[in-house]
Order: sequence, then structure tokens, then C-alpha cells
Amino acid sequence: MHPETALLHVISGVGAKGPACFLLEVAGKRLMLDLGEGPPPGLFPKVDDIGPIDALVLSHGHRDHVGGLSLLPKLGNPPVYATEIVLRALPKGITGRPLPVRGCGDVLGIAVETGRNGHAPGGIWLSFAIGDGLLYTGDFSAESMLYAYDPPPPASTARVARSGPKSSTLSMARRSASRVRARLTRLLMVPTAQPQIAAASS
Repeated sequence: MHPETALLHVISGVGAKGPACFLLEVAGKRLMLDLGEGPPPGLFPKVDDIGPIDALVLSHGHRDHVGGLSLLPKLGNPPVYATEIVLRALPKGITGRPLPVRGCGDVLGIAVETGRNGHAPGGIWLSFAIGDGLLYTGDFSAESMLYAYDPPPPASTARVARSGPKSSTLSMARRSASRVRARLTRLLMVPTAQPQIAAASS
């Protein structure tokens, strides 16, 4: 399936550092991208009014991306898509669906390409086959000496979070976006002082 349009809702994780959580509505499906906690401990995304979702997709296993799994009953206990490394570390009783660390797969029939994000064991970026591409990086680092990084394919829309010091600036985020080789018409960069959407030419 290759839908042309989608809606990406920011639940949490834009602006000041907070738990990552986004809702992607596409082809009649509702996919949550990450469901984190903190920092600080006990800070969760507000999901009470979201209702059931069809799947949770995890970019990697760090607490600010997976620490909110206790909220799954409020979301209808959907299946969780992640790499095998991440799935093995999740609590018992979660219905897991494996994604490749590097390759092609699908989430409920929506094609997705994955690659290593250079940030965490089993961590991946996801390029959804929506329109000219929708790229979700979770966190990524193209400079890591510990974890491998695969440059993602071009995409028309990207949600980019560069891992690094708090002093990351807008220009650094733009350089990071160029590192992920996205031909962007829409770019959502986090974390920043204020939520921002910036445009970059093709």
C-alpha cells in the first residue's frame, strides 16, 4: 500500500525535551510513533483523549521513547512494531511484530523501509511509503563511534531528532536534516526551544 496523504499529530516531544509520542493517521489506520516517559520520571504523553490506535511503532528502546508502555490499555492494547532487539526488552504480554534493522517491511499493510539510526541498540529510522516519503528518525546520530548509521532515502516530509548536546541549534538541526539526505518540503525538528516547522527547498 502506498497512500498519498497522512496526518501527523504531535502528542509530545516537540519543544523542550520530553517523552516522544506522535500519532500518524494514514489510509484509515492510526499509528503511534513512540510512547515515552520523561525526563523527568513520571512525565507521560497525554493520551486520555486519543482513543484506540491500530499499532505502536517504536524507533528504539530508550525510556523517553518506550517508557510509556503502561499507557497501552488506554490505547486499546495495539500490537507493537519494533526490531527484535527492542522487542526482547519489552515487558511480557505485549504483542510484538518485528521490523528489520535494515530493510523493507510493513506496518498494517503500509510499506516501510528501515535503517540503523546510530543512536541505540536495535534503533532504527523509518521511511514510510506515504506520498513522496515520510521519514521518522526517533533519535539519530550520523557521527556515533559505537552504533552503525545508515543514511535514509530522500523524503518529502521528515520528523528529525538529532541526539547530542542540549546546545543543538536550528542550523545544526538543518545540517542534520541534510545528513539524512531528505529532499524536504516539510521538516519537523525537535527538540527546540519552541515547536517549529521549517521548510527546505528540494
